[in-house]
Amino acid sequence: RNKRSTAAPIGGLTGVTAIAAGWQHAIALTQDGNVWAWGSNRAGQLGNGSMTTQSAPVQVQGLAAVSAIAVGGESTFALKQDGTVWAWGMNLSGQLGDATTANRSLPVQVNGLTAVSAVAGGAFHAIARKQDGTVWAWGNNAHGELGDASLTPRSTPARVNGLTSVMAIAAGRSYSLALKQDGTVWAWGRNVEGQLGDGSNTSRDAPAPVTGLSAVRAIAAGMSHSLALKQDGTVWAWGNNDHGQLGDGTLASRNTAVQVRGVDGVAAIAAGEAFTFALKQDGTLRGWGRNTHGELGDGSLSSRNTPVPVTRLTDVTGIAGGGTFGIALRQDGSVWAWGDNVSGQLGNGTYQGEREPVLVVNEEVDGPLDLSPEIPNTIPPERIPPFLLRTFKLGAPSMTTLYADLKGPTATGSFAAAYDVYVAAGVPSGVVTLYFQLDSGNNWSALRWPMAEFLRGVVLESQTSTVRAHILNGADLSGL
Repeated sequence: RNKRSTAAPIGGLTGVTAIAAGWQHAIALTQDGNVWAWGSNRAGQLGNGSMTTQSAPVQVQGLAAVSAIAVGGESTFALKQDGTVWAWGMNLSGQLGDATTANRSLPVQVNGLTAVSAVAGGAFHAIARKQDGTVWAWGNNAHGELGDASLTPRSTPARVNGLTSVMAIAAGRSYSLALKQDGTVWAWGRNVEGQLGDGSNTSRDAPAPVTGLSAVRAIAAGMSHSLALKQDGTVWAWGNNDHGQLGDGTLASRNTAVQVRGVDGVAAIAAGEAFTFALKQDGTLRGWGRNTHGELGDGSLSSRNTPVPVTRLTDVTGIAGGGTFGIALRQDGSVWAWGDNVSGQLGNGTYQGEREPVLVVNEEVDGPLDLSPEIPNTIPPERIPPFLLRTFKLGAPSMTTLYADLKGPTATGSFAAAYDVYVAAGVPSGVVTLYFQLDSGNNWSALRWPMAEFLRGVVLESQTSTVRAHILNGADLSGL
């Protein structure tokens, strides 16, 4: 599969207020309280009632009035405005909290949780903070990540021992973090790589304070490394450092917090599997750690042990790290993504990519397609066809469907009955691009002039009339 190492816009997704990322899927919360998801769906983590991978956003079904979102490895969570938590996706460890271990492709309510103000997903467990400052956890507990002084897994929430006055939570692979109102950080669960930050490598089944940290205002957890943002805008990290994800200029793991080098004025932090992001107060991003899939978005595939700028992104207001990709939310409500795209987790309608931003066919987009939005459009307005185009991209790489609907531009009136529709494709091949055309028999051939019509004599009598052009139907693109 091809990968991206610079940001690419997720087309057709606007008005977003929050984002979250899992191993190979991502979600977005829009202003209207709805949730959209894209990427891998093998456990139903997209929440649309299917297990079909989607390379562009689809709406989560049966959810409304959502106020916050979170993602585990292959599980997804939504906090509703009424204080209840809903979950879907992988549930083999009980991480959906519905008293079962059955995967769900549609949201189900987490049992017995009310008055919740925050939720976080780990690899195989989840935690929630209630409005009274207590923390509750459910799912796998092999390393004590539920913090209830046991190693017993739970398919419904249990209270974390001894924690009160908590203001923020985070969860990684088999461990959990909590930030208290006094600015201290507490941790529990797996500690083999020092991710609990207590000066040891001993796992804990109940919370213990992270050593030497105070005045903290935000926390984040990766696969096995942890982060804290202090009130002075500096970032501190501890845990696994095999790819430089602690940002201290070394590859040495740490069981106590060390300051990330070369970054200050930070407003927010996020952690991916083995990489890290800092959102600066000026709206720019810095990344460090593993970059073998382009997850740092700096235009390279070189891992970094100190922060480097994420390419071509400004006015950023939110950031999230997945397994091998990153996503960012800009001030205009648009979402951008970079890194690995094997499951369509970049959300741009493809499973392939380039190192420069491109806009390709979206799941559902109105109007003309601008394939190179960074280049000024020089097409004269009078040469733009007088109809609307809505394109659709569905399915996994092994079964891809692509079609387009043509519509008239106004609700009334009569239009010329002789529109011809042409379909062409450009396929990068080394330093050149190969061009192909599709004829009315759905046969691809080398592009030639005059082009062969895909549809001929299309009649568009009004806005209510639609002509559908089926371009691909269940095509196997997995070998491309």
